[in-house]
Amino acid sequence: MTLRSLFIKLILSSLICSNIFAQSFNEAQISLASSTGKSAVIKLGRLQGLKEGMRATFLVQSGSLGYPKLEKVAQGELVRALDTQSYWYFKKVYNPARIRANQKLVFMAMETELKGVRDFKVLSRKRVFPKNKKNKDIDFENETGVPPELVVEGEKYVKSKELIDNKMTFGHDIEIQQFDLWAKRNGLTKVDDFLREFERKYVDANFKEKSSYDDEVEKIKNNIYHAQIDGFISKINSQKYGLRGLYRDQKRDQDNKTLKDRNDILNVYEESREELKRKRILGVENSKKVVRDGALWSADFDDEGLRNYMLKSGIEEEEIRQYRNLTQKTGNEITFRISSAVSNHSTQEDDNHRNKGYSVAVGYEYHLMRTSPSLLRFSLEVYAQRSIENIDIGGINGRFSMGSFGGQLMYYFYNNPAILNQWAWFVGVGARRGNADVTSVELSNPYEYQVVGLPTWSIGTKYRFKTGDSFEDDIPVGAGINLRLSGERMSLSSVSTNLDNVNTDILLNDIKLTVGLSVYF
Repeated sequence: MTLRSLFIKLILSSLICSNIFAQSFNEAQISLASSTGKSAVIKLGRLQGLKEGMRATFLVQSGSLGYPKLEKVAQGELVRALDTQSYWYFKKVYNPARIRANQKLVFMAMETELKGVRDFKVLSRKRVFPKNKKNKDIDFENETGVPPELVVEGEKYVKSKELIDNKMTFGHDIEIQQFDLWAKRNGLTKVDDFLREFERKYVDANFKEKSSYDDEVEKIKNNIYHAQIDGFISKINSQKYGLRGLYRDQKRDQDNKTLKDRNDILNVYEESREELKRKRILGVENSKKVVRDGALWSADFDDEGLRNYMLKSGIEEEEIRQYRNLTQKTGNEITFRISSAVSNHSTQEDDNHRNKGYSVAVGYEYHLMRTSPSLLRFSLEVYAQRSIENIDIGGINGRFSMGSFGGQLMYYFYNNPAILNQWAWFVGVGARRGNADVTSVELSNPYEYQVVGLPTWSIGTKYRFKTGDSFEDDIPVGAGINLRLSGERMSLSSVSTNLDNVNTDILLNDIKLTVGLSVYF
């Protein structure tokens, strides 16, 4: 793309964007509406700049801010304006269902939209014909602009292959013609191109005889106003990529085969990303220092002197801070995990419900380094768990369907919980509380048990992959995997009436192997 074509694109894009988004919208709310929908009172008045006689088009805006849609509701005229409200009569209604109390609308006033339009150039022309002029000749000249006696008969034309195109130019916007028969009066002694008598004069907005002038001017103003509104609504409603994409994505350049190949104007989002990328570039002063001194800038120091220099100048502390920021990512971490029991708590006396059981859980881990640097290696985890356990309740294997919640404090003895692209090892201790519904074919009715895990413990490791927080990534979310071995001292207490001579208080030690997936942001 040449510099000239890029410059032209920039100018055209700025003109188009300024034209589209410079429309003067005003917000309004209907406080009272007639049953026919032909009139309404809105909560705006003289204090907001409204004046009697104003005309406006009312619309409803729907959709999101990035993908708006506009719908015409009515065209109206302000008939009475008070300080904080105004009365409108709608000459044309497109959607009467929208004209109701508390309906929020936007409107575009005609006088506001036509601000800056130049005054119309008006030509008022009066033709005066002799008394003996026939009506059909006057009508002919009125329609064709040529007197009938000047029209040459067909057989007197000479054929030619040359096509001459004469474009007629006008120095006016409106032409008003009046036709009358000759009457002797002063001022009618001029002749036109056809040697006919007529009177010609140019008039301005103060022209007294202006009934025809007003009609023509009003017609042109209405056409301009409605053309602007219809064009604006059509352009907004046809945005395929919404306002965020603007015109850049409306029509793909056929010369560019892929989206990455486009050299076009950046939108606001892309400009902000480019600005952040520019800030990452090494400054000119630092670059020159590296070129001048090279990697051995500290070669003249002995070990003790280099250490003192780095400590006193803050280089050591800054390098540690840089390392932590590049290799760690603290934030919110959510874990999804599934566990399988290692030990079996069922009895062989009952052939039913003899498997070891399983559980699923979702947890949230909060890195305590966010509260204080001294808690760098600690984190707090809360979780909700759903599990199926098969436990001997006195010669009968009961199927325990448990729902519980718990938490634990974890200490990372190798690396810290926010480390990236490295294994972090931890131990944890906590508690769990919940309820269980117990069923079995050997039981006369279901039982309900309260479940308490105290203490609960875990030992495990996790690995977090690099998060998408660079300027080239659109989704700043990372993922990780974790493995742990967990256990608890589980206490089960029945809260139901014992009709089957089962154990109502059970105490056991449970161990589970857990795998999980985590996301952090």
